[in-house]
Amino acid sequence: MLNVTVGIITYQRPEMLDRLLGELAAQTFTLDPAPKVSILVVDNDAAGSARPVCDKARLAGQNVIYVSEPVKGIPNARNRVLTSLPDGTDVLAWINDNGSPAPTWLDQLLTMYQETEADIIMGATGALLPDGAPEWIRKGGFFSRRRFVDYATLAEGASNNCLISARALRDSGLTYDETLRDLGGSDTVFFRAAADKKLRMVWNVDALVQEHIPISRCSLRWLMRRHYRAGNTLALSDLKLDGIMGWLRRLNRGTQKLLQGIITLPLALAGFHELARSLLALSRGAGMFAGLMGIKVREN
Repeated sequence: MLNVTVGIITYQRPEMLDRLLGELAAQTFTLDPAPKVSILVVDNDAAGSARPVCDKARLAGQNVIYVSEPVKGIPNARNRVLTSLPDGTDVLAWINDNGSPAPTWLDQLLTMYQETEADIIMGATGALLPDGAPEWIRKGGFFSRRRFVDYATLAEGASNNCLISARALRDSGLTYDETLRDLGGSDTVFFRAAADKKLRMVWNVDALVQEHIPISRCSLRWLMRRHYRAGNTLALSDLKLDGIMGWLRRLNRGTQKLLQGIITLPLALAGFHELARSLLALSRGAGMFAGLMGIKVREN
């Protein structure tokens, strides 16, 4: 029997956390024997807004562990998960508090983990747009994430949907870089470090999580700021990990993004979603160049 800990970090989203815990309780398994599942919630809100939700889930019979991490920051909260794993944990499954897992999500991750013996299994993530989202947002697919073929070996990843061997975590000494808590990019650095340490990462197309997108993010202004900061984060991460070679590589990619944005501007005649696509490419390229010049864009 596999001992699985599902790690969730949360900050002032009790309604989303409550929904997620309910969906985790409804997970189904083909594995025999079924895994033993613990849910570890790290609350990054010093006021403890997630505690009543976790208490409610425990009363309903779920094995939920509540831990507070008062120091704000995604890497700080993720590291608290790593240091709070229950004894005997075989694998850690990450999911975000705004995620909605398919009923077989965890079974898919675990089945591929046993089949491939990979250190990390990555799952696919989709987006659930809110009622009232503009049509150009729906047409543009701006919240879509990259997909790969099943069993693809990866050199990058994200903590919003993945399974990590507890043994690999212990042996590699991997942690999330807390110096990046105000800048972003801790996921990028974590998984690139995992690749550098020769941890094997494999893609599972059927381990699906849908993320709920709030209406506040369905605007061109928010998307441009997001892409600018993402480009900035990528440049800073390249510099941190690879020095001058990373700088040169990101210079090339930043130039490509700016050219892409300029060349595709005439496509705006096809609709506002095409104009947005060009502006987002320009924003990402500009963020990369800002990072290359040492400018650090902090999270709001």
